[in-house]
Amino acid sequence: GLATGGVDGGTGGDASTGGDTGSGGADPVGSDGCGMSTAQPAQTWVASDVSAGAGTRSYDVWLPENYDAERPYPVILLLHGCGSPVNNVPMEGRTGSDAIVVRGAGSGNDSCWDEGQDLPYIDALLEDVQARFCVNPDHLFAVGYSSGSWIASKLSCTHGDVFRGIASVAGGGP
Repeated sequence: GLATGGVDGGTGGDASTGGDTGSGGADPVGSDGCGMSTAQPAQTWVASDVSAGAGTRSYDVWLPENYDAERPYPVILLLHGCGSPVNNVPMEGRTGSDAIVVRGAGSGNDSCWDEGQDLPYIDALLEDVQARFCVNPDHLFAVGYSSGSWIASKLSCTHGDVFRGIASVAGGGP
């Protein structure tokens, strides 16, 4: 499963037992979506729409097995490489019952990511996920591959206060 403790452990313990604020493992505070029931099936990609910029854009959600609307889950945002919005690192095969996985779609040529249009879209996507599902807003992660790795690196600069961790796989310039 995914670790739910703090990165540096703070004064509350190491990463396996405490939070980064020294809370000693206190229960995480969930998003507005906690307590809201959903008919969405677990462990399958389900398309959702979100208003972003001048229009509506799609993204996919993978709920963990035995999704519990009262448990605040980490969210892993998958950012694909050019060519296909499903050209992702397959994190959904590794998260089991421990995370919500979402994947968006870049708006640029050949489905590549475009900073100007896609950063507001990522903001809207994350806001929507937190409104609809029980999310731990202190445990948002992004994993980018190729072009997605570039936008993940950009997010590390522009959204360092939003994401707890960002991984880059085979990234480069825009």
